[in-house]
Amino acid sequence: MADGDYRIGLDGKFLWGPAGAAAATEITNIQDVTLDLSAIEADTKTRASRTWATSKVALLQGTVQFTMLDKEGDQALAALKAAFFSKGKVALYPKDAESGEGLDADYGITGFSRNEQLTEVIAYNVTAKPNNEQREPQWH
Repeated sequence: MADGDYRIGLDGKFLWGPAGAAAATEITNIQDVTLDLSAIEADTKTRASRTWATSKVALLQGTVQFTMLDKEGDQALAALKAAFFSKGKVALYPKDAESGEGLDADYGITGFSRNEQLTEVIAYNVTAKPNNEQREPQWH
């Protein structure tokens, strides 16, 4: 890709694997992915701060939301279902294919819904949040 070229979502990769290890297997039936990162702030207002309310970044948080098409015998979908119903974890790594930029972490599945539209493939909408019980989330 040359400087100035736009990167498109189609060029992204979405990897998965067992919790505790880096995600290494690509999921090919993913449609749309949203990686939402934000900061939790600590209030730093003091009596000396008479003009401005101030804060400091205390922690980072993230959420990954994606749509996954239902494919018979799909091991990744089975792992996501199992993680949701058992309150377990699964390793996920949504990333840019060229740069590798993305959040590699073990995730708890906090949302798992299914759409069954009459003329469309069954699709799951999944929400996942990073967890650090076995390994720290890493931005690559």
